[in-house]
Amino acid sequence: MNWEQLQQQLVKDPTAFQNEFSREIVLPLLLGQDTADLTYWLGKEIARRFPLGTWSDLQQFFTVVNWGRLELTQQKKATTTLKLTGAIVEQRLANPKNTGFNLEGGFLAQSLQQQLGFLTEAAYEVDKRHQQINFTLKTDPHDPTDDKVTDFLKFQDPTTTE
Repeated sequence: MNWEQLQQQLVKDPTAFQNEFSREIVLPLLLGQDTADLTYWLGKEIARRFPLGTWSDLQQFFTVVNWGRLELTQQKKATTTLKLTGAIVEQRLANPKNTGFNLEGGFLAQSLQQQLGFLTEAAYEVDKRHQQINFTLKTDPHDPTDDKVTDFLKFQDPTTTE
C-alpha cells in the first residue's frame, strides 16, 4: 500500500486506517530496526495483561482487537499450529512495508504458556497464496514456568442472557 492508497483509506474507512496507522507507521517509527523483536515481546506483555484461558476466548480476543480470524489447524503433543485469516490480514499483506505478525505471535506464545505452565515460543510464516499467516507454537514440556495463570479473562457468550 502506498501513501496515496493510505490517504484514500483514511477517507473511505477510518477504522481500518487507524489499525494500519498504528501498526505500520507509528510502531516502526518508535521502535526502528528492532520492531520485529520488540513487537513480539509487546505481544507477550499484552497477553499477561489480558490472560485468556480458553480457545474460544482467544479467538474472540483476536476478533475484538481486529487481528483477524484465528483457527486451530493442528495440535500435537508439544506443537500447536494456527492460521490467521480475514480482511485485516489481507489488507496488511497488501502493504509492501508490512511490519509482520510478531505482535500476534508473542501474544499467542504467552497465552499458551500461561495456560499450560510450560515455556512456549511462536514463529510464523506468511502464506500469500492463501492470504493467511501460519503460526507454529512450540511448548517445552521439560521447561516449566512460574507464570501459569488461573484467573483468566472470560468473554461472555453472546448467546446467553443474564
